[in-house]
Amino acid sequence: MPSKFIVFLVFLVTGFAFQVGAVTIPNELGAPRAGGLPREQSSAYEILYGSVRVGGEVQRVIVTNPPGEGPKPALFFVGGLGCYSLDFSGTGPKAAAYQRILDEVTKLGYVTMRVEKTGMGDSVGTPCANQDFKREVAGNLAGLKALVSYPFVKRDQVYIFGHSIGGVIAPFLAAEVPVKAVATLGTLASDWYSYDLSNSRRQFTLSGMSTADVDAAVSELKIFDTEFYLNKKTPEQIVAEKPQLAGYLQMPAHWTYMQQLSVANPAVDWNRSKASVVIFSGSSDFIGSQEPELRKMIQQANKTRGNPIRLVSVANIDHFFRAAESQEASFQNKSILGLALNFQESFLPIFKTEFLGL
Repeated sequence: MPSKFIVFLVFLVTGFAFQVGAVTIPNELGAPRAGGLPREQSSAYEILYGSVRVGGEVQRVIVTNPPGEGPKPALFFVGGLGCYSLDFSGTGPKAAAYQRILDEVTKLGYVTMRVEKTGMGDSVGTPCANQDFKREVAGNLAGLKALVSYPFVKRDQVYIFGHSIGGVIAPFLAAEVPVKAVATLGTLASDWYSYDLSNSRRQFTLSGMSTADVDAAVSELKIFDTEFYLNKKTPEQIVAEKPQLAGYLQMPAHWTYMQQLSVANPAVDWNRSKASVVIFSGSSDFIGSQEPELRKMIQQANKTRGNPIRLVSVANIDHFFRAAESQEASFQNKSILGLALNFQESFLPIFKTEFLGL
C-alpha cells in the first residue's frame, strides 16, 4: 500500500507517540481528539500530530509533511486574534481559508506547522479566553523552535506567515529564531491605541453612521482607550471612575492580553530580526491597518533596517482572504450582486511568487 494511504497507528511510549510508517515528532498529547470525525487527512501528504510544552502546559502542534526524502523548506503559520481551533477535522465550522493556504503550501513541497492556542483543540492549560499576549507569543515560539529542530526541515529555509495579530506576533518570533522570511496580511501599522481609534472610525463610517455620530463615538472611545491602553488602568478602576465606559470592556481577548498587545510597536518590532519581510495589503480589508498607514510604518522601519520591508498590494481581497470588490462588500459580507464571498484564489500565486520566491 502506498505510504500516502497509510492509516497511522499510534502507540504511547513514556509519554510520547510514535506513528508507524511515518515521520515521528514529540507528542505528549497522544492521538488527536479535537474536531471530531472525519479526521483531517490528505492523500498528498502526511499530517502529524505533536505537542510542545510551555511551563506546565502542553499545546498541540499540527504538522503537514509533503512526500520526498531529505529535509524540506518549512512554513510556520500564526493565526489571528480570538479563540478557535486550527485542527481542520470534523464537519463543523473551521478556519477554511487557513486550511486552503496551508494545503497549497504543503503541495508546493513545504512542511507546515500550526500551534493550537491554550485550551483550544487538544491543547491543555489556561483557557484561551484567559490567555494573555505574552503567553500566546511563548506558545508560538515553542512551536517554531520545535519546527526548526525536526530532521526533515531545512533549517535555513524556514518562513513565517502571520495573519492579522499573527503579523504582530511574527517579528517577536523571528527575533528569537532566525528565519529566511516573514509575511503578513491584515496586520497593524501602529500601536493598538492608534489602530483602535482609526479602525473604529472606519467601521463606524461603513456602518452608515453620520459624520457627527462617528466623531462623537470616537471621542468617547478615545477616553476609554486613553485610560485603558495608555494609563494601564484595570477594568475595575475604569468602571469605578467612569461607569459610562463600561460598554467598552467587551474586548476581543482578555484585558491583560489587550494591554500587553498595546505595547507592540511594528515600526520598532520589525527591526528585531534581519529576515526578509513582505507585508500584503488587501484593498478590501476594512479591519487591518490601511495601505497608507502601512506604507508610513514601513518607511519608518526601513530607516534603520538593512533588509528593507516590502509592501505588496493585493486587489479585491479582504481581511478574511475572501474575494470582495470593496471594503463595503466585505463589511456587508456579500458581493455587490448579493452573492456570498468566497476564498480569493488569486492570492495564492501572489503569495507563492512575492513571498516564497517560486
